[in-house]
Amino acid sequence: MKHISLSVLSIVLFPLGTFAQYFAPEDLSLHVPPSHIGYYEYSDHTVYSAMEKLILCNQPLSYVSPLPYFKGIDRKLNLKDGEGTTDLEILEGNIDLLYPLVGGRPQSSDRRRRFKLSFHYNPTLRMYNDFSSPIVPTNQKVGFQAYYIVHNNYSHPQQCKRCEENTPDGNYFDNRHWHFDHHLDMQYVIVNTMHFSNGQNASQTLNDSTEKFRNNYVSGNFSTNFINANYVFTRMKLNHTIKSASAGIQLDGKVGGPLDYDPHQINKYGQVKFIGMFQFQSRLKSFKTSQGTPKCVSWTVYDSTSCDTCSVLKRLDVKKLYSNRIRLEWEYIVGNVSLYPHSNKARLGVHFYDEFQPLKWRSSNLFVHLYYGRDYMNVRYDDIIYSVMAGVTFQLPKFRDPAYDELDITN
Repeated sequence: MKHISLSVLSIVLFPLGTFAQYFAPEDLSLHVPPSHIGYYEYSDHTVYSAMEKLILCNQPLSYVSPLPYFKGIDRKLNLKDGEGTTDLEILEGNIDLLYPLVGGRPQSSDRRRRFKLSFHYNPTLRMYNDFSSPIVPTNQKVGFQAYYIVHNNYSHPQQCKRCEENTPDGNYFDNRHWHFDHHLDMQYVIVNTMHFSNGQNASQTLNDSTEKFRNNYVSGNFSTNFINANYVFTRMKLNHTIKSASAGIQLDGKVGGPLDYDPHQINKYGQVKFIGMFQFQSRLKSFKTSQGTPKCVSWTVYDSTSCDTCSVLKRLDVKKLYSNRIRLEWEYIVGNVSLYPHSNKARLGVHFYDEFQPLKWRSSNLFVHLYYGRDYMNVRYDDIIYSVMAGVTFQLPKFRDPAYDELDITN
């Protein structure tokens, strides 16, 4: 078996920790304010933190799926051991990690609070049900992500300038608490600049005695660099549903030095793509008992001013809540793909996700994923597939509805 990288181990081992929450004892007697009943992280309660959470809501899924199903269409050469000879495989995992580098703080100006730059790392692995080399070359995407909030209907620079005289450093910002009294509209631009390769160096193509060609899925080189930009529209309605849509473009090519673009990919892989997504995030709903009443967990809030005696301030019944996220991602290749080895050039690729989100689960959810199009695992792009999988998603920090308060989650 080939050397397993740290990214592979992190995809396999990290989600196991999420299952500990199902067996750990539930300690709901804590010294916390009632407005943070086990579900919500602290924030400055401004529209800026609300918008940041909506951007988190729109991020792609990180997931681990056991026993994913893949079916190839019109393959030129049969798969060999180590390339995924069966349709039902062992595992697929994807982690989309962002590490903030630059961004506005609560005391920063309106313009700075609308911007964030992050280091972006996105590995993907697939483990096949073969005896030889079950883990095929992984996707390794590394680069940067930046976004800028172009518009929202709650806070604008012109309005915030009225606060300027109250700030000694001359900055202006809107630090008023956000009152969700009408829908929140926001528009932002998000840009990813990434290197994408698989860590292999053998020739990308194979052929047999009949001169049928396909890519080398075990050790074939794959390398590209891309920049994509999306314009995203998001609306959070008063009923707490969130609808989002985006449209954008992706350009692939060579940068120089080690950031190469494999020449075998020219007129095959596709260097210009239109990309986009549609997403619906439901409002929080209660799990119901057989009598139709909300299921609850008992929560005790202690008086923080009398920690020595630990006197009880109040007792609450906290609802067990959940929500759903439905997401459709698509890409369409434009330009010359005349060397792609199928009469069907498979320009369109579509992902569909349905994510079930129990609010109590700290970092994980459940999901179903359907896909049709070119295989998204690096050098396998010349294989047209459809796939079905289910498993666990995880997100750090996990998305929380920015407009819910104590009255919404207590009985």
